[in-house]
Amino acid sequence: MPHSKPVLPLDTVEPAWHPEEWETEMALGSDQRRKERRQRIKATFPNSHVEAALDLLHLTDMAWHDCYGPKDLAVPDRVLEDILLLADGGLVALIRVAREAVIDFRDVRLAADALRSEPETTSAG
Repeated sequence: MPHSKPVLPLDTVEPAWHPEEWETEMALGSDQRRKERRQRIKATFPNSHVEAALDLLHLTDMAWHDCYGPKDLAVPDRVLEDILLLADGGLVALIRVAREAVIDFRDVRLAADALRSEPETTSAG
């Protein structure tokens, strides 16, 4: 006769994880991030480069997640602002700055802050 283990009801089993300890902030999916970024990218890049820029930012998000861990699903907003400022609407610049941001975002932050601190030039007419 086979030996059987006693079966415990599920409500008596203590889970190893506690859902109430989870962060309640909803993570955005890549499609949602793309939709949210579209207007900003349209305002910054030529129409012919909008989709490519959004594709690159998607790849940047994936690289960021791989480098900075499971809690960082995407490039943080402040880093994204720095990247877009330095790219200045150029696709080649976006590629280079996004890559540098993933490698070491502090260098990108310093460059963006330096650009922000430059006095604006006005053309005298």
